[in-house]
Amino acid sequence: MLTAYFKNPQTLSRYQEGPAGPDLEEFSAWLTHKGYQRSCVRRCVRAAHRFTLWANNVGLALPQLNREALEAFSKQLPQPHAGGFDHVVDGARHFVDFLTAMGRLANPEPPPSTAPEAALMIAFRRPDYQ
Repeated sequence: MLTAYFKNPQTLSRYQEGPAGPDLEEFSAWLTHKGYQRSCVRRCVRAAHRFTLWANNVGLALPQLNREALEAFSKQLPQPHAGGFDHVVDGARHFVDFLTAMGRLANPEPPPSTAPEAALMIAFRRPDYQ
């Protein structure tokens, strides 16, 4: 599925050989199945790759990539101006949701409950995230 979103052999190799490896393949298929647009899938895969590289550098294994790890990751991102790296955190959050849905977390947390109105408002503010 990654080949549907990334054509450059070096990019594909980097993602496939990174800490998330085959999980990024499944992640892109999961996002596609959920109806996400091409640009969003690409952005989420990039963010998930960056998140897992960071996790690998700080000694976290894939099953430990929960919301707490996501919070630590978001705090280490440069913040030159408000919202500068929101897309990276959002993409990494989708990856945590994927890992949770697939049962791959060591101590899974229940997904945060959101009212339908809140989900609708999020979708309205972020048209690229269907």
